[in-house]
Amino acid sequence: LLFGYALRTDVRDLRVAVVDPTPDVLSLRLRGRLEATPRFRIVNVAASSGPLDGLFERRAVDVAIVLPNSFAEGLARGDRTPVLLVTDASDPNSGTTMQSYVRAALADFESELSGPGRTPVRIQIASRMRFNPTLESANLFVPGLIALVLTLVSALMTAISLSREKEQGTLEVLLVSPLRPWQIIVGKVLPYLGLGFAITCLVLVAARVVFDVPLRGS
Repeated sequence: LLFGYALRTDVRDLRVAVVDPTPDVLSLRLRGRLEATPRFRIVNVAASSGPLDGLFERRAVDVAIVLPNSFAEGLARGDRTPVLLVTDASDPNSGTTMQSYVRAALADFESELSGPGRTPVRIQIASRMRFNPTLESANLFVPGLIALVLTLVSALMTAISLSREKEQGTLEVLLVSPLRPWQIIVGKVLPYLGLGFAITCLVLVAARVVFDVPLRGS
């Protein structure tokens, strides 16, 4: 069950932030079109792009659509109206898929406005990938190995050690000793925690030296 849900690559319920400095009829229409689609959910509407950094860092949004000033006026004149699309690309595959969905929605909106007998509407989309602009898969998978190694070494090896004590009959000897049960567990866990910490340091060194994974912050 855990792997079935964790390894799914489906992109659903995209949390969208919209930066709309000058709300007008068409920008409201675009927002309504996105909200009417089950795949998108607008969670934030702002007048400037200032709050975007905090929203992405808190993982509150997946995609941000930054509209220009006087969105409707630019489209009405037939100008190539720029729209900035910012995507969380910490997972490169999901980031690319999310950006494709939003691009498709904007293309449908553009086609809807460019009907017969109307002035052609042109939306120029500029893309920006946050946290992994080069879409390197190593930036996702190599740090993820730390969690896998710690799970295998700390949890699995400790469980195997206790099971071996039980099979050999030495666990009863430990239980009748002056040691308390929590002291026995700590004694079994601490060596593997130390080993897990050493392996974590090795993974971090390999990530930086071999795979050029950037390290940011503390």
